[in-house]
Amino acid sequence: ELTALLATDNAEVYIRGRSHVGDLTISGNNVLLSGETDGGKARIETLTNTASVTGDLIISGNSIVVRGIDFTSTGEKALRFTSGATNVHFEDCKFVAGAGTGDTSKWFFGQYLGGIVSVINCRIEGFRDVYLADFSSTSSFTPEQALVKVRVKRCLFTENRGCIAARGKQGSPAKLI
Repeated sequence: ELTALLATDNAEVYIRGRSHVGDLTISGNNVLLSGETDGGKARIETLTNTASVTGDLIISGNSIVVRGIDFTSTGEKALRFTSGATNVHFEDCKFVAGAGTGDTSKWFFGQYLGGIVSVINCRIEGFRDVYLADFSSTSSFTPEQALVKVRVKRCLFTENRGCIAARGKQGSPAKLI
């Protein structure tokens, strides 16, 4: 049922108090996936959510909002995108590298992503690869789509290593990073 809802355009999916085990794929456009948060602050470690996902998040839709969910990754790439994905917003989420992901765990694998990326009041913890996040590509190819803006505000990064990259596309430079 959850998979079908996340494949539906203009869906608002609320998972307050729910725990999901397995990867989640959001393939619909204009989708809201929301848990419930207590309004706490990531940077002072008071952020508490009622919904959790143990698995990776895969996004292929456009204009996606995810908020108030604790994610524990099970694979090498906690957050990844398929061809054509644009405009994502994450707020009040926790992203933690799961046990067994090892030294190749990446938080944000932005290959194929374009448009606007915003990450607000999130906690990112325990990712160990040489790069923590790449918002637009991998280091070995030209981005498929242009990034317009990347905003990371009021987040806590703890016990990670690696770098963060936001690459532009030739002829379409990003406006704000």
